[in-house]
Amino acid sequence: MATTAQRRLQTKEVRRFGSLRPPHITPDLTQIQTASFAEFLQFEVPWQERQDKGIEGVLREIFPIESYDKSLRLEYVRYELGKPRYEPDECRQLRLTYGRPFKVWLRLTKEQPVEEEVYLGDVPIMIGGGEFIINGAERVVVSQLHRSPGVDFVVDTQSSERRLHSCRIIPERGSWIELNVTRKESLTVRIDQSGKFSAMTLLRAMDPKYGQDSALLKTFYETHVEKITSGRSAAKIEGKLAVEDIIYPSDSERAGEIIVECAQKISKGAAETICTSGLKQVAVMDDQKNVLLLNALADDTMASHEEALLRIYQRLPPGRHSGERDNIANEPQNDHPNNRAGDPPLATAQARTTQHDSHDGCQRHVITDAGMSAAGAEGQRESRERGRNAGDHIGAEADQGHRHTGGVSSFRLPANCKKIASVSHPPQTSPCQHQ
Repeated sequence: MATTAQRRLQTKEVRRFGSLRPPHITPDLTQIQTASFAEFLQFEVPWQERQDKGIEGVLREIFPIESYDKSLRLEYVRYELGKPRYEPDECRQLRLTYGRPFKVWLRLTKEQPVEEEVYLGDVPIMIGGGEFIINGAERVVVSQLHRSPGVDFVVDTQSSERRLHSCRIIPERGSWIELNVTRKESLTVRIDQSGKFSAMTLLRAMDPKYGQDSALLKTFYETHVEKITSGRSAAKIEGKLAVEDIIYPSDSERAGEIIVECAQKISKGAAETICTSGLKQVAVMDDQKNVLLLNALADDTMASHEEALLRIYQRLPPGRHSGERDNIANEPQNDHPNNRAGDPPLATAQARTTQHDSHDGCQRHVITDAGMSAAGAEGQRESRERGRNAGDHIGAEADQGHRHTGGVSSFRLPANCKKIASVSHPPQTSPCQHQ
């Protein structure tokens, strides 16, 4: 039976069960990224009015750079961002990076001051959607989670039957410091996942007043001085710990010879020797049940504040202590591998910016660029030629690194300058896979 085209049920009214309020306007979701990058560059702000943040803040933090003898001083004046060489569409087609030339004006203060414009590379530019064009492909900045600054305490009960305590000191900027209690009842330190060493070495390096073992013991323990009057005084110092090295007095035949070393227990025989040596008094402290710090002091082979500083600097990654070497040496140090006679004062190179996550071992390349300036390439060819003439294999390795994995270029100061700044350029390979 055929049905009519007209509906049998006619609706008299329409009811809307949704909200009657007008819909919300979708905000610009990329405003956070674009505003942050504009604040980082401060491109449209005159260089006299730029605030101490972003690129301007980094350059002000690094400069000025002075030589050890204070005769040379490299000062930062301003930076400029030039016009892009290619349009965004051209960069996509030619597989290039869309960026602006980054030039810095530096002033070398000496008898005749010199002010030059130094080209450091191209800074990638963020386009409308918050993305960059890197090697022809669009890339975005990926946010990462970082540990909050502070101190974290951990108790390890799985590795052994004993409970081993440790803590991590996480600064807002700088190296991580990890303190660990070992199975041998000692306290060790690790800086940025480096090798372990005694915690007393780190404390000794913090201040010259902690350079001696006796100063460290007086910091953590109560000490007192026992007067030596006769042989009966041996009972008062027997079984106690020596706060400092106990040596024969100057008027003795064995003057300068150590009787009991610092932080060692005074035995019965040593106590009698002290009473007959001619000493008038000795600094001692009570024997300790918790030998954690005493064992850490025994593991510390450093004898002074300067030795501890050198040990710490050897543990730090390159570049962390370049501005602090003058604390331990007032003489010019030309032992850096990049300090070679005849190097140009300033050689230009391409910059490479990466985003690191040192906590989980992952390195994500966020912004990269390719290529080198003509001056930087010429400087590298001269450096490799000097390496071949001297019979050094460094030049060959640098040449191979530029062909396969990307090399390192550096702009150098005169040989007696304090800092050597170096930047690297990435290899000519496919873009990073992290997004």
